[in-house]
Amino acid sequence: MSEMKSISESVGMVIDTEGHGKVRIIEVKENPSWGATVIIYLDQYGPENAIGRFVNDGGLPGGAVLVEQVSE
Repeated sequence: MSEMKSISESVGMVIDTEGHGKVRIIEVKENPSWGATVIIYLDQYGPENAIGRFVNDGGLPGGAVLVEQVSE
């Protein structure tokens, strides 16, 4: 992620998650007011669907990442 200019470039990436298997990033909403924190949501945005979080390296802004499970 540190080589990206924005987290929006991650749309379409497939990543491994703990407890939810492989997921595909389908949407990103950058929010610089969150600092570098990114929250991952499964299927729809909302606190009940948050499945993880991470801090961006390389000074990218934070925000919300929406993912869907994949069967790959």
